[in-house]
Amino acid sequence: MIVRKKSQTLEARQWRGDNLPEMQKWLGYAFVEGAPFFRILIENRDGRVVARPGDWIVRLDGTFAVYEPILFNAAYEVAA
Repeated sequence: MIVRKKSQTLEARQWRGDNLPEMQKWLGYAFVEGAPFFRILIENRDGRVVARPGDWIVRLDGTFAVYEPILFNAAYEVAA
């Protein structure tokens, strides 16, 4: 899914808990470990961050940020 924040267009994926292979492939080198239906660990510039099922992961400038659904929906909209 491609999303937009203000005038910036970014790529985002939602960790659903049942899509571990998809997330591993998309995160690439940043994927540290994961447990289906529990959490995944992602390496970024600031260290490791945790994504729990339902969280959105956004790729920005070669690194990843994790957002809870309510914060993601407040900040981003689907790009046309």
